[in-house]
Parts: sequence; structure tokens; C-alpha cells
Amino acid sequence: MPRAYAALWGQDPDATHLIAYILGRADIAVTPVDSAATLLAADRQGDVAFLVIDCSVGGDALDRCLLVITHTARPIHLCHPRQEFVDDLAPLAHGPLLWLPPAWTGIFLLDKARTLLVLAETESDTAPHPVPNDVRLPDLSDDEVAVLQGLAAGLTQVEIAVKEHRSTAKVERMIATLKGKFHVTSTNALCAQAARFGLIQS
Repeated sequence: MPRAYAALWGQDPDATHLIAYILGRADIAVTPVDSAATLLAADRQGDVAFLVIDCSVGGDALDRCLLVITHTARPIHLCHPRQEFVDDLAPLAHGPLLWLPPAWTGIFLLDKARTLLVLAETESDTAPHPVPNDVRLPDLSDDEVAVLQGLAAGLTQVEIAVKEHRSTAKVERMIATLKGKFHVTSTNALCAQAARFGLIQS
């Protein structure tokens, strides 16, 4: 009988297979799912110790994560090439986020799996942490909203400048101002906060 259960929203078939196999070696039974909805459904069943989201390939990592991390307080392991991506999402999460580098989807995951298991066992209270009432949408101009939407669509600063009939320097200043208004340091975190407030479609 497994010591714990986890749910894994896979993306790369090889990574999904390896993660499930290595977690199994740590006595953690893994249920693969194919969408955010089924991952959250598995979470609501109550016997899942933690969740895993594979974002190791493709350009939809931000969308995949936002669909889950704001709806559960359960520990989540994000498989993504960059740790700063996970760090940027941490303020939006209702529970612990842990970074799983794709290179660790082999034997190195054994130790991480055991760490996750201990964390899950000590995090017995899985009630969602509410967003503080004093967190409010900053005042934004129409131009700033347009820049946010351009960033979320994957446009470069030059492309946004052309689209919005602004200079590149002006767009750069607006992005810096937006980061200050949202209290973030990266474009990923800026887009995540904008999605949180419904300014962009995730």
C-alpha cells in the first residue's frame, strides 16, 4: 500500500512516465490527469498529498499554472526549466510551490519526493488561504492595459510599440512602471498578476 497519493498533470510523455515511476519508488502512487479540471477534481477527493504540474515543454506554462495554483492550498511541484518562473508565481499561490527541474525527473527526484511527502504530511490543514481584502487593482491607464495585453499575447516590446503607435522607449518605461504598480520584478509575474485581476485572458 502506498504511503501517499499524488496527482500529475502531464505534458511531456517521457517526463510524465519518469515522474510517476520515481515517485512510485518513493511509495507515492501517482494518478495522471489531462487537464486542470481533473487535477483539481483529484485534489478535492482529499486523499492526494500533493500535485505535480509538468510545464517542461511548450509556451503555455503560465496558463497551466494559473488554472491550478489559485484554487488549492495543497503543495504543488512545478516541473519547469527555470526556478525564477516558480518563484514569480509563489505570491499568487494558495499553498506551497516547489520547483522540480526537468533534469531531476530521474533518480534525483527520489530525495525531492521524500521531502514533498514530509511537507505534505506536515501540511494537514489544506483550507485555501483567502486573498487579503487589502489587495486591490492598481490604477491603470488604457495604454498600460494595452501593454499588459500585448505582453500576455507574447509580443515583444518593439511589437507592442508598433501596435500601440508608441516609441519602444515609452513601452519600456510603461513596463517598468507596471512592475512597480504590481510590486513584481519580472514580466512573467506581471502577466500573472494581470491575469489574477482579470485584465488579460489566461
